[in-house]
Amino acid sequence: MNIVMSIAIAAIVILPTNNQWVEFQLELEQRTATFDLDGPAVIEVTDCGYPGSKFAVYDGTVLLGETPTVTGATYEERDFDACFASPDFSSGTFVVGAGFHVITVEGITIAQLVDIEPSGIRARPATVAPTLPIWAAVGFFVSLIGAGAFALRRIV
Repeated sequence: MNIVMSIAIAAIVILPTNNQWVEFQLELEQRTATFDLDGPAVIEVTDCGYPGSKFAVYDGTVLLGETPTVTGATYEERDFDACFASPDFSSGTFVVGAGFHVITVEGITIAQLVDIEPSGIRARPATVAPTLPIWAAVGFFVSLIGAGAFALRRIV
């Protein structure tokens, strides 16, 4: 099974960027789960158990997005990879950049409230494009202007 740990409903957990699922559970009284994350990452969230839950995912107070509304399926699934891959379960992928992040998952719709259902979140490192030092960028553009001037001089 891919679950590395379960969290208490109101806990704040450090979300590792190891591509392993972390289980969380939401209910009527506590509709959010919060995770700390340090650095750029790709975050994946999925409903599991019985289909029907829908989530809003925030980085601090900024809405990263919502998972889609799904309807129709009535079977139970407990494997997070299977839930994430299935169109019958509400799942989403979100990307955050460098820095410290407080990721909050809010239950917009929560399925099967009589029997608390598991949901999953995982993170993996995001590839960040290397930044070009300003002096290198200026040098590059100056060389382009020089090459353009030289080419224009040869045409005239």
